[in-house]
Amino acid sequence: MKNKKAQMEESIHWVFVLIAGSVILLVFGTFIYKAKFSAEKEASVDLVNDLSLIFTGSEISSKTVNKIDDMPDIPIEFDCDELTIGTTRLGYNSKIVFAPKESKSNTMLVWSYDWKAPFFVTNFIYISNPDTKYYFVYDQLDAESKQMKEEFQELMPEFFKYDFLNRVQLIALKHPGFKNIRFIFLNYFDTSKHTLHNTFRGQSYSGIFLGKNGELNYLVPKQDGFDAKSNTADAYYLDTASMLGALFSQDKELYTCSMGRALKRHKILSGLLEARSVKIDAATDACLYPTGLFDLTTATVSSVPTAFNAKLTTLKNANELLQKKSCPLLY
Repeated sequence: MKNKKAQMEESIHWVFVLIAGSVILLVFGTFIYKAKFSAEKEASVDLVNDLSLIFTGSEISSKTVNKIDDMPDIPIEFDCDELTIGTTRLGYNSKIVFAPKESKSNTMLVWSYDWKAPFFVTNFIYISNPDTKYYFVYDQLDAESKQMKEEFQELMPEFFKYDFLNRVQLIALKHPGFKNIRFIFLNYFDTSKHTLHNTFRGQSYSGIFLGKNGELNYLVPKQDGFDAKSNTADAYYLDTASMLGALFSQDKELYTCSMGRALKRHKILSGLLEARSVKIDAATDACLYPTGLFDLTTATVSSVPTAFNAKLTTLKNANELLQKKSCPLLY
């Protein structure tokens, strides 16, 4: 009888030990989770604050590249008007940012480039990282393609990883080992001649076509290259700054949304400059200020920018004429 009682007490003792152990492990696990969540939250907030300062500096300083090293291992998601790190968001406010949908790298590259149309509007901000390799593909027999290649050779900062390939070199190219690859086809794309090496199978890569007249297409990857390009453009770029915006944007949606925000800013500034020119015209008889020069409502990325660029040229010529006459300028 005593042995049975002792055995029962010992069994109850071990049950309590197991329960107590489980509670301790649960509390300890909860503590670790909360500590990890708190650390990630703190890292997210710190990174958002750092990026906010860098974006502000990039917005007011043109043609600069900021390289941010030793970033925490936290994915950054980019949208048209904000970025998200964990549960922390950073709105762009007046800043115009062109970026991939997600970046997960210990280093970020932030490049600013001034957008003038024809007056200064803002500095565009382009986002990338050293884990991305850019290949500019050109046709050595096409004059416009070669000209675009030379333009990008002058444009691209040294911090970015990029190379130039003719169509023969493209076919022989083996996967270089980067996380992300983007092919930029310069006024030239023939899906039958753009079969990629078998080392690209199963890897991440994307492509964009840039035409000489502002047309652009975001290409759809397939196992060994890209699907045929649409006969109509997905969107258009207006100039060098917006062409770069298309290059660094993940897709059509991000590009058109960011350019839409930029064009709204352009329209506001156009209205302010128009009102200023009317006041100057009323205050002087020596200088002529034609009306309607700032009517730039044709600005869009959904059609060929011929009309818009023609109006920019007219405005620029009028401003230069006023300068020659020593009159107050339009902008």
